[in-house]
Amino acid sequence: MYLYFFQKQSLSRVAKEKMSKKIEFTVNGKKCTVDENLRRETTLNAYLRYVLALPGTKAMCHEGGCGSCIVMVRAKRYPSGIVETFSVNSCLVLVFSCNGWEITTVEGIGNALDGYSEVQKRLVEFNGTQCGYCSPGWVMQMSSLLDKNLTMAELEKSFGSNTCRCTGFRPIMDTMTSFAVDASPELCQRVRDIEEANPCSKNPRTCQRKCSETSDCSDWSLVTVEENLTRDVISLDFGKSKFFKVYQQDDIFDILSKYGVDSYMLADGNTGKGIVESFEYPRIIIDISEVASLKKYEYGQNLILGANVSIEDCIRIFKEASSKKSEFAYLSEVVKHLELIAHIPVRKIGSIAGNLMYRRAVPTYQSDLFVIFTCLDARITVRNARGKTKTLKTIEFLKFDMEGWLMTNVALPPLSDRHIYRSYKIMPRNQNALAIVNAAFLIELGRKNTVESASIVYGNIDPDFAHATDTENYLIGKNIFTNETLQEAIELLDCELLPKDIPGEPSPECRKKLALGLFYK
Repeated sequence: MYLYFFQKQSLSRVAKEKMSKKIEFTVNGKKCTVDENLRRETTLNAYLRYVLALPGTKAMCHEGGCGSCIVMVRAKRYPSGIVETFSVNSCLVLVFSCNGWEITTVEGIGNALDGYSEVQKRLVEFNGTQCGYCSPGWVMQMSSLLDKNLTMAELEKSFGSNTCRCTGFRPIMDTMTSFAVDASPELCQRVRDIEEANPCSKNPRTCQRKCSETSDCSDWSLVTVEENLTRDVISLDFGKSKFFKVYQQDDIFDILSKYGVDSYMLADGNTGKGIVESFEYPRIIIDISEVASLKKYEYGQNLILGANVSIEDCIRIFKEASSKKSEFAYLSEVVKHLELIAHIPVRKIGSIAGNLMYRRAVPTYQSDLFVIFTCLDARITVRNARGKTKTLKTIEFLKFDMEGWLMTNVALPPLSDRHIYRSYKIMPRNQNALAIVNAAFLIELGRKNTVESASIVYGNIDPDFAHATDTENYLIGKNIFTNETLQEAIELLDCELLPKDIPGEPSPECRKKLALGLFYK
């Protein structure tokens, strides 16, 4: 997503440093280089289809919603420096953000000349394709998950990124879940029937494509990531517009000091492009996706998350924290909500800062992170070019003048076993949808189940509404488990919730009933 901020200081380090003038990556094992001769706004999807003539990667919604454009990527993730395999929506990613990536399209997975991959063959044999337009996206999403050893349930949740408009999902999901470590006997038998004539060259058992990526039989890991990629600032001049890729926080401020702050954007995953129907890029784009200091996390008194930690990495970090530290056990509930945000390819490159900054720029945006972090009283740290920092509550952050400031981290507090946390998201469908209403509740109980503190936060009620303050205050000192307290709280909340009529959203009456239902739940 995007981050916007403003800077007026005068620094010159960028001008003195060496700058690279090209972006390098590989596609299906072949080296590609892009420079200022290509339009700056070119997406990876457009580059694959119209420059490399690889039409297997489809284009449809251009919003990261249908999955027909998905490709597989191997790249070094920061701050760990570990090379990971993951999927991205090529219609959202700018080709100039792909420096150092190993990109594999459906043509690289398998084709008529070189032979088809196991995923491709099974999709056909399971009758999972009709018109075939969505098939490359399904194949690429599954191919990116082969080394994860997922269960059937986990695979079921991993395809919110993909939509089929004609075949129906059952044969497709049968195909995908046949790769699960706990695939049903019926699916395993179908796989054996398909593969009897195509055993793995190294093992007579059914080939699951789970060999080591460095082994001889790995047919989809095509090249090795170069260890010595340039870490110089990459600068591309397109005449009236510019593109930069940076690796240090100070580089951001230096560039803005030299080139101006009248029209610019800080881009991490660029996933916000999928939310705005008519998006226009500003004069300056600064890719900050590999600023390692913005992707760190650490435990102290609080859990500190770098502002550019991806939402998918948040899920991993929260699972780790909730299992290891009792004071962060509540994060297991947060994980359930985060898994309802968009889908894996978007969550993998969409960041905390991008999500919150988008909520700041577009007040009607139904940010789940904003609702969760506001309820938990999370604190946002921002800094300016001089290194001065400020710590803000999420509500304060929405109103804070970000001119000259950069979000650096978010702190989540520890909670005792006396705290009860729950959050919910009502969506028009099970996966990959914005909230009709979202809400988060945090109650601290004292003796005899009396409420000592309460935090009740709603989203998509009114852009200016977050905390149900009157209801929160009423609950203090009350026993929340009595019918009298519940009924009076609902009556008070009914008066407090005044949904705004928002074009394209369900009626205010509908959203109010949903919000009240979530409180009762």
